[in-house]
Amino acid sequence: MFLAHALARHATARPDEPALSVGGETLTWAGLRERVHRAAHVLLAHGAGPGVPVVSVLANSRELVETQLACLSIGAVYVPLLPVSVQREIEHVVRDAGARVLLCQADGAAGLAAAFPDLPLLVVGHEGAAGVGTDYAAAAAAAPTHDPGIVVDPQAVASIRYTSGTTGAPKGCLTTHDRLAWAAAVYLTEMNLERTDRATLSSPLAAGLGVALLHTYVVAGIPMWVLPRFDADALLDLVERERITLVYAIESTFARLTRTEGLLERDLSSVRLMYANSPGKDAASGFRLLRSNPTWRGRFFNAYGSTEAGGSVTFNRPEDIDRALDDPSLAGRTESIGRDAPFCLVECLDDDGRPVPDGEVGELVISAPSLFAGYLGLPEATAEVLRDGRLHTGDLAYRDAEGFVYMAGRKREMIKSGGLNVYPAEVEMVLTAHPDVVEVAVVGIADEQWGEKVVAVVVPEPGAAADADVLLEALRTHCTDRLAGYKRPKEYRLVTTLPKGETGKILKRAVVEALG
Repeated sequence: MFLAHALARHATARPDEPALSVGGETLTWAGLRERVHRAAHVLLAHGAGPGVPVVSVLANSRELVETQLACLSIGAVYVPLLPVSVQREIEHVVRDAGARVLLCQADGAAGLAAAFPDLPLLVVGHEGAAGVGTDYAAAAAAAPTHDPGIVVDPQAVASIRYTSGTTGAPKGCLTTHDRLAWAAAVYLTEMNLERTDRATLSSPLAAGLGVALLHTYVVAGIPMWVLPRFDADALLDLVERERITLVYAIESTFARLTRTEGLLERDLSSVRLMYANSPGKDAASGFRLLRSNPTWRGRFFNAYGSTEAGGSVTFNRPEDIDRALDDPSLAGRTESIGRDAPFCLVECLDDDGRPVPDGEVGELVISAPSLFAGYLGLPEATAEVLRDGRLHTGDLAYRDAEGFVYMAGRKREMIKSGGLNVYPAEVEMVLTAHPDVVEVAVVGIADEQWGEKVVAVVVPEPGAAADADVLLEALRTHCTDRLAGYKRPKEYRLVTTLPKGETGKILKRAVVEALG
């Protein structure tokens, strides 16, 4: 709804300026508006409309952007799924959401057509799925280019985004048009965007941060260069070639970016802001490495958010990260997720709902106008996390005297070892500071002596595991100097990779299952 209004404004005010570039094809603002109108008419012709769920299983592409904006502009309920979703996952969402229209790529068309023969199926790249569904490109080429003229209720459901399932079965998070607008308002307030900015989008535009930034950039009128997936070299090439000013990375991609060979020789002079969403337990080393590039003129900011929160609700602003990097007494602040964002109240509460003193760990509880409206068809699960208009996140955190918030892990991930609480995030922060560690997952495993024992599953630097005994002894010594005895891992496992979801989050449940 509000995105369609923003798009119309830019298409009228600066129709010939670039808006979206994907795979070498660039659309102006007028061109993007025309594509969205065509997509809207295609969707309407196939049964979409106000309140009608449309499931989309598309990779980052022009088609994903235009159909997402089209759904929102006609009041259809946009239900995105990551393109790596398997058939079972897709079928669950289609049934759970009550989808009436399906959008997919050619490689998934046959399975969806067989599972849902009575649902309209629009196929992107139809030449790879001849005879299955409707060719989206052909339908869009023949569609009208005028605005369908549908008035959308700002309080109607705009989207259902399914959780990754890291804390249980995937649940559909409902959000409304006005809540999406509030989420964009927070980013616009905090990011200090400029009309001359040029942005990249490389995380999935069907999930999390990718969705939030897509919406924010459309509202602000920032031209966007979209990559099909995150690739550090491709991203750096894009920055150099297109003089990109806004770059973002989530925890796993930030780590990959800062470990890219030749990073210090790249021309990064155009970058103004790097948005590093929860950039890891040793963010400072990555920030300092980028600063050591002789062309670097940019600044950093960090944030925290979730699907249920509707977007980011805390920000560690550039000036605060600069101070932390330059002042040794504030060094630990680079790990902070920052302070409350505008319109948001973030609290750390004990089990009785009372604020804990500064420095003590409590559950992160959020009040914000962007909060999701509940889980689809799950009133009990909704009531468990939404209480008195506040979101009980299940994340553990603490706040310092100046209001900066630090993550301590998930409430369900907290390890009870020898009767004492161990927060995995703290142990992970210590271990990732070791030069031979790429990344690590700390989990609790049942143990007769300790109740739970602390286990560190470590991905070492290439070559560091050549002598595993030497590396393990080095890690034990490293932790001995930095952690109390009950927090130190009782066991280490060396692995080549950790299981992750499409958005880059480490799947702790899968780590535990792999340990047996």
